[in-house]
Amino acid sequence: MSGAGGLHDGEGPQAGSHQPPQGLGRAGGKDFARALKELGRPFGWHDFTRYDLDAPFPELGDAGERSFRTQAEKIKQLARDNDYTLRQVVQHSIDAQRSPFTGSPRTVADEIQRWFEAGAFDGINLTITVPSEFARFTDEVLPILRERGIARTEYEATTLRGNLGLPIPENAHARPVLAS
Repeated sequence: MSGAGGLHDGEGPQAGSHQPPQGLGRAGGKDFARALKELGRPFGWHDFTRYDLDAPFPELGDAGERSFRTQAEKIKQLARDNDYTLRQVVQHSIDAQRSPFTGSPRTVADEIQRWFEAGAFDGINLTITVPSEFARFTDEVLPILRERGIARTEYEATTLRGNLGLPIPENAHARPVLAS
């Protein structure tokens, strides 16, 4: 894949040994318990584990006012507008973060190819949470993409600047000092 562009904010490909069962959350990591804990972040790390999951989303007053206010307000508004329970808010956060690039190495490669050929992106920013994910991607997905001609095996230059055809700027700190 050429260029920069592509996936951002944790949407990186997640190659697994099998397709994840439906309803178990995002492949590669985010389960319900973790998402429930992380929901507290915009509310100043409010502890949502103490609430009934199937009751209406709790009234939190000014929780989040001194943390991630905008995000906290959006979550409260989502819950109000849709009459969501706490469980539904958490599930919504999981679904909103689920990457379409999950599954077996071949499934991940197929989806990357489909998006690439449709012009949806021209590159990928990988989000890796453990080193083994990077190894799985480079060892199992990348060879498939290279075999299909989707990913490069070599580049024209050794730097991004060189591959973009940009000149190398003069280094102001390496300039010789002129004698006065």
